[in-house]
Amino acid sequence: MIISINKIEADIKLLWQAWKKNAKDLAKKSLPSFLLLLISQIIFGFLPYLTFILSGRFLDALIGARSLMFWTQSMTDMVWMFIGWIILVSCLILITRIYSKLNSSVARGIRWFVFLTSTFFFLFQTSPILIFIISLLLIAEIWIVKSYRSIVWIIISLCLFWLLSDFLHAIVYHQITVGTGLALISLLLIIPVRQYIDRYFVSHG
Repeated sequence: MIISINKIEADIKLLWQAWKKNAKDLAKKSLPSFLLLLISQIIFGFLPYLTFILSGRFLDALIGARSLMFWTQSMTDMVWMFIGWIILVSCLILITRIYSKLNSSVARGIRWFVFLTSTFFFLFQTSPILIFIISLLLIAEIWIVKSYRSIVWIIISLCLFWLLSDFLHAIVYHQITVGTGLALISLLLIIPVRQYIDRYFVSHG
Protein backbone atom coordinates (compact mmCIF):
# COMPACT_ATOMS: atom_id res chain seq x y z
CA MET A 1 0.00 0.00 0.00
CA ILE A 2 1.04 3.62 -0.59
CA ILE A 3 0.14 4.48 3.00
CA SER A 4 -1.15 2.49 5.98
CA ILE A 5 -3.79 4.13 8.15
CA ASN A 6 -3.25 1.44 10.79
CA LYS A 7 0.48 2.26 11.01
CA ILE A 8 -0.27 5.99 11.35
CA GLU A 9 -2.73 5.26 14.17
CA ALA A 10 -0.30 2.87 15.90
CA ASP A 11 2.64 5.31 15.68
CA ILE A 12 0.61 8.25 16.98
CA LYS A 13 -0.78 6.13 19.82
CA LEU A 14 2.75 4.98 20.74
CA LEU A 15 4.05 8.56 20.78
CA TRP A 16 1.09 9.73 22.89
CA GLN A 17 1.50 6.90 25.43
CA ALA A 18 5.25 7.57 25.78
CA TRP A 19 4.66 11.31 26.26
CA LYS A 20 1.82 10.73 28.74
CA LYS A 21 3.96 8.35 30.83
CA ASN A 22 6.87 10.83 31.00
CA ALA A 23 4.49 13.70 31.82
CA LYS A 24 2.87 11.71 34.65
CA ASP A 25 6.27 10.76 36.07
CA LEU A 26 7.34 14.42 36.09
CA ALA A 27 4.05 15.56 37.67
CA LYS A 28 4.40 12.94 40.45
CA LYS A 29 7.97 14.01 41.22
CA SER A 30 7.16 17.72 41.37
CA LEU A 31 3.85 19.28 40.41
CA PRO A 32 5.20 22.90 40.50
CA SER A 33 8.07 21.84 38.22
CA PHE A 34 5.60 20.24 35.80
CA LEU A 35 3.36 23.33 35.80
CA LEU A 36 6.37 25.57 35.14
CA LEU A 37 7.39 23.32 32.25
CA LEU A 38 3.83 23.26 30.89
CA ILE A 39 3.34 27.04 30.97
CA SER A 40 6.81 27.86 29.61
CA GLN A 41 6.54 25.38 26.72
CA ILE A 42 3.03 26.53 25.77
CA ILE A 43 4.41 30.06 25.44
CA PHE A 44 7.47 28.67 23.62
CA GLY A 45 5.17 26.93 21.14
CA PHE A 46 3.51 30.24 20.33
CA LEU A 47 6.86 32.00 19.72
CA PRO A 48 7.03 31.54 15.90
CA TYR A 49 3.49 32.91 15.57
CA LEU A 50 4.17 35.77 18.00
CA THR A 51 7.52 36.58 16.37
CA PHE A 52 6.10 36.98 12.87
CA ILE A 53 3.02 38.89 14.06
CA LEU A 54 5.17 41.22 16.16
CA SER A 55 7.60 41.73 13.27
CA GLY A 56 4.69 42.49 10.94
CA ARG A 57 3.26 45.10 13.28
CA PHE A 58 6.71 46.63 13.74
CA LEU A 59 7.04 46.90 9.96
CA ASP A 60 3.62 48.55 9.67
CA ALA A 61 4.55 51.04 12.45
CA LEU A 62 7.87 51.74 10.69
CA ILE A 63 6.16 52.37 7.35
CA GLY A 64 3.67 54.70 9.06
CA ALA A 65 6.40 56.64 10.88
CA ARG A 66 8.46 56.89 7.69
CA SER A 67 5.53 58.27 5.71
CA LEU A 68 4.91 60.92 8.40
CA MET A 69 8.66 61.51 8.85
CA PHE A 70 8.57 61.56 12.66
CA TRP A 71 8.84 59.07 15.51
CA THR A 72 5.33 57.93 16.41
CA GLN A 73 3.89 56.46 19.61
CA SER A 74 3.38 53.20 17.71
CA MET A 75 7.14 52.99 17.11
CA THR A 76 7.82 53.52 20.83
CA ASP A 77 5.28 50.83 21.75
CA MET A 78 6.81 48.35 19.29
CA VAL A 79 10.34 48.96 20.59
CA TRP A 80 9.21 48.20 24.15
CA MET A 81 7.36 45.11 22.93
CA PHE A 82 10.54 43.88 21.23
CA ILE A 83 12.53 44.42 24.44
CA GLY A 84 9.88 42.43 26.34
CA TRP A 85 9.96 39.73 23.65
CA ILE A 86 13.76 39.36 23.96
CA ILE A 87 13.51 39.05 27.76
CA LEU A 88 10.70 36.48 27.40
CA VAL A 89 12.64 34.35 24.91
CA SER A 90 15.76 34.44 27.10
CA CYS A 91 13.78 33.28 30.15
CA LEU A 92 12.09 30.48 28.19
CA ILE A 93 15.42 29.21 26.87
CA LEU A 94 16.89 29.16 30.38
CA ILE A 95 13.84 27.31 31.79
CA THR A 96 13.90 24.77 28.93
CA ARG A 97 17.60 24.01 29.49
CA ILE A 98 16.99 23.16 33.15
CA TYR A 99 15.08 20.00 32.30
CA SER A 100 16.92 16.71 31.76
CA LYS A 101 16.57 14.03 29.06
CA LEU A 102 13.30 12.49 30.27
CA ASN A 103 11.67 15.86 30.83
CA SER A 104 12.98 17.31 27.55
CA SER A 105 10.76 14.90 25.61
CA VAL A 106 7.76 16.21 27.56
CA ALA A 107 8.78 19.81 26.85
CA ARG A 108 9.34 19.08 23.16
CA GLY A 109 5.93 17.43 22.84
CA ILE A 110 4.14 20.42 24.40
CA ARG A 111 5.83 23.11 22.32
CA TRP A 112 5.51 21.13 19.07
CA PHE A 113 1.79 20.56 19.62
CA VAL A 114 1.18 24.25 20.41
CA PHE A 115 3.37 25.39 17.49
CA LEU A 116 1.59 23.15 14.96
CA THR A 117 -1.95 23.93 16.15
CA SER A 118 -1.40 27.70 16.47
CA THR A 119 0.19 27.92 13.01
CA PHE A 120 -2.56 25.75 11.52
CA PHE A 121 -5.45 27.75 13.00
CA PHE A 122 -3.89 31.12 12.11
CA LEU A 123 -3.36 30.13 8.47
CA PHE A 124 -6.66 28.20 8.37
CA GLN A 125 -8.55 31.48 8.73
CA THR A 126 -6.98 32.79 5.51
CA SER A 127 -7.66 29.79 3.26
CA PRO A 128 -9.38 26.85 4.99
CA ILE A 129 -9.48 24.43 2.05
CA LEU A 130 -5.85 24.82 0.93
CA ILE A 131 -4.46 24.76 4.48
CA PHE A 132 -6.51 21.64 5.25
CA ILE A 133 -5.18 19.93 2.09
CA ILE A 134 -1.58 20.92 2.90
CA SER A 135 -1.96 19.64 6.48
CA LEU A 136 -3.28 16.26 5.30
CA LEU A 137 -0.47 15.95 2.75
CA LEU A 138 2.18 16.81 5.36
CA ILE A 139 0.81 14.08 7.63
CA ALA A 140 0.69 11.61 4.75
CA GLU A 141 4.25 12.50 3.69
CA ILE A 142 5.65 11.19 6.98
CA TRP A 143 4.27 7.67 6.47
CA ILE A 144 3.94 7.43 2.70
CA VAL A 145 6.14 5.14 0.58
CA LYS A 146 9.35 7.03 -0.28
CA SER A 147 8.85 6.72 -4.05
CA TYR A 148 5.63 8.75 -3.76
CA ARG A 149 7.02 11.56 -1.59
CA SER A 150 8.11 13.65 -4.58
CA ILE A 151 4.53 13.62 -5.93
CA VAL A 152 3.19 14.70 -2.55
CA TRP A 153 5.68 17.57 -2.40
CA ILE A 154 4.79 18.72 -5.91
CA ILE A 155 1.15 19.05 -4.81
CA ILE A 156 2.18 20.79 -1.56
CA SER A 157 4.40 23.21 -3.52
CA LEU A 158 1.56 24.09 -5.90
CA CYS A 159 -0.73 24.81 -2.92
CA LEU A 160 1.98 26.94 -1.30
CA PHE A 161 2.53 28.94 -4.51
CA TRP A 162 -1.23 29.49 -4.80
CA LEU A 163 -1.44 30.79 -1.22
CA LEU A 164 1.69 32.91 -1.69
CA SER A 165 0.13 34.51 -4.75
CA ASP A 166 -3.10 35.20 -2.81
CA PHE A 167 -1.18 36.88 0.02
CA LEU A 168 0.86 39.04 -2.38
CA HIS A 169 -2.30 40.14 -4.20
CA ALA A 170 -3.95 40.96 -0.85
CA ILE A 171 -0.97 43.20 0.02
CA VAL A 172 -0.90 44.93 -3.39
CA TYR A 173 -4.66 45.62 -3.39
CA HIS A 174 -4.67 46.89 0.23
CA GLN A 175 -6.80 44.04 1.55
CA ILE A 176 -4.20 43.49 4.31
CA THR A 177 -1.25 45.55 5.54
CA VAL A 178 2.32 44.85 4.41
CA GLY A 179 3.24 43.65 7.90
CA THR A 180 0.30 41.25 8.16
CA GLY A 181 1.02 39.93 4.67
CA LEU A 182 4.68 39.27 5.43
CA ALA A 183 3.71 37.59 8.73
CA LEU A 184 1.39 35.23 6.80
CA ILE A 185 4.04 34.52 4.17
CA SER A 186 6.67 33.85 6.85
CA LEU A 187 4.42 31.36 8.66
CA LEU A 188 3.61 29.74 5.32
CA LEU A 189 7.30 29.35 4.44
CA ILE A 190 7.96 27.58 7.76
CA ILE A 191 6.32 24.51 6.18
CA PRO A 192 8.90 23.74 3.44
CA VAL A 193 11.86 25.17 5.38
CA ARG A 194 11.15 23.04 8.47
CA GLN A 195 10.72 19.92 6.35
CA TYR A 196 13.99 20.65 4.55
CA ILE A 197 15.89 21.10 7.82
CA ASP A 198 14.42 17.91 9.31
CA ARG A 199 15.03 15.86 6.18
CA TYR A 200 18.59 16.91 5.38
CA PHE A 201 20.11 18.20 8.62
CA VAL A 202 18.33 16.43 11.49
CA SER A 203 17.26 12.99 10.24
CA HIS A 204 18.50 10.69 7.55
CA GLY A 205 15.09 9.54 6.25
